[in-house]
Amino acid sequence: MKNFVILDELLNSDLVIFLIFGTIITFIIGLLVKKSKKKIIATIVLLIVYFGCEILIKIQNHYMMEFLLLFSGIIALGGVIGFGISMLFVRKRKDKGI
Repeated sequence: MKNFVILDELLNSDLVIFLIFGTIITFIIGLLVKKSKKKIIATIVLLIVYFGCEILIKIQNHYMMEFLLLFSGIIALGGVIGFGISMLFVRKRKDKGI
């Protein structure tokens, strides 16, 4: 966890609220988006944003910029989880014939 600053901070503090916020918002967006190709593209973009924040947070020395990168990375990680859950939810709903 030493290499992943955002994950380390997430597990050692109460910033899980922002992860839950990002997960709920993207889950709702994922239910509204019908094409799974768009969901996969959005998930890849959010992963790129997350890893970009991880890289930039190690370079930055300005406190406020690190803070913004931390929140952006956590919300992007929540977005990846939210889109993943929405893809599974829609797939199970299609399997049941609903």
